[in-house]
Amino acid sequence: MTEASRPKFEEIDVERINVVDPQGRPRFVLTNAERLPDPVVGGQTLQRGGRHPCMIFYNDEGDECGGLQFGGRTRDDGRYEAGALLAFDQCQQDQALFLTYEDDNGRRRYGLQVMDRPAASHVGPEGGGNERVGYHDPRVFAGRTDEGEATVSLCDQLGRPRLRLAVALDGTARIEFLDEAGKATFSLGPDGTHTGDA
Repeated sequence: MTEASRPKFEEIDVERINVVDPQGRPRFVLTNAERLPDPVVGGQTLQRGGRHPCMIFYNDEGDECGGLQFGGRTRDDGRYEAGALLAFDQCQQDQALFLTYEDDNGRRRYGLQVMDRPAASHVGPEGGGNERVGYHDPRVFAGRTDEGEATVSLCDQLGRPRLRLAVALDGTARIEFLDEAGKATFSLGPDGTHTGDA
């Protein structure tokens, strides 16, 4: 088909667009929430948790490898919720690096997050079938917390925060070293005062 013979549109209404390679494998999908496809990992279709309008990207083998989604609504009680996500997936796993925005009627949290994922795929005996193994293993968060603090939080391999740098709404800064239970064992304030072991 020549460029001159291609159909051209000034405007279209569509519920889903599938971009495929010459073999018919998906490479990119732009879709509303109702036509959102379930994720494909290792050639197997899994069950998706939530449904939002999305842009979904696929790797050379047809596995989902990242995406962009937005959502928001006013609830029956008049309160609102909103969110957005730009995600980059680990190979045959869930998102390992993502930018996220969450807003629950003014209680907001947003930033850059890094997650540890198991080396095993979602699928097969190592991945426990369709279960999301190791889904909640945060390692790094840099952004704004629910309390309005600007924070950098570094976690251990089990997802427990161990070092936190924070600036409160009043401009007060602090550095905290945390134990396995999340208790600060050493804290350093802006004037050089500290608590815990020197």
